[in-house]
Amino acid sequence: LWATCSGGASTGFAADCTSYTLMTTTASSDNWTPVGSATTGLSYGGAATSAVLALTSATGYLLGPDGTLYSGPLHGGWQKAGATGCLPGAAQSNGLPAGAFLALVNSGTVDVACDVAGAFQVSASSNGGSAWIPQPLTVWSAVTAPSGVTSLTATPGGTLALTTASGIYVLPAGAVQWKQASVASAPDGGFSYVGMTTNDQGVALAANASLHEIWMTFDGGQAWAARTTITPGN
Repeated sequence: LWATCSGGASTGFAADCTSYTLMTTTASSDNWTPVGSATTGLSYGGAATSAVLALTSATGYLLGPDGTLYSGPLHGGWQKAGATGCLPGAAQSNGLPAGAFLALVNSGTVDVACDVAGAFQVSASSNGGSAWIPQPLTVWSAVTAPSGVTSLTATPGGTLALTTASGIYVLPAGAVQWKQASVASAPDGGFSYVGMTTNDQGVALAANASLHEIWMTFDGGQAWAARTTITPGN
């Protein structure tokens, strides 16, 4: 996903991005070409904005700056899949959207999260984005719906997890209420990213990158602990 931005080392390279184009190339080539006209030059009235790309092994989804969802095969030919009503907004310092988040359960089941009328809302589509079902308000009856969400992910089995400045939240597959995950020695400032690689295992990154640590879960996102120290330059 290529962007036209005016950010730099002091402001963050993802700052002030105003246009996005989805490009493709083969593994052995650096010859990037647009996948099609539908996903070329995506913008939101010239304002600083963001977009998010998520892939399965065969299909991809792109949430555009105006909330439109696009999808297509990895080799190209993407088209509009539906409208989400979620605006990604300006990018966070790590490049992820600040206002809307996308998570794939599989090639046809997609979740999107954003603020709707001042409240955090997660909606799901089982038909590739053409129709959406919002989660009921009761899913947040056990905990307060979080603000300042930084990342959203889904497992192949349908569990959802999200990160905020206050921690990690999880909605196990088949559950009816979100809950705050247990995080051993949670870092100040919370987390900037979460990703689940299997139904049980996932990783999260601290918002404070100077900690050089990753947090991991082995029970589907319900408990997390720092597992690996990353040595810069290695």
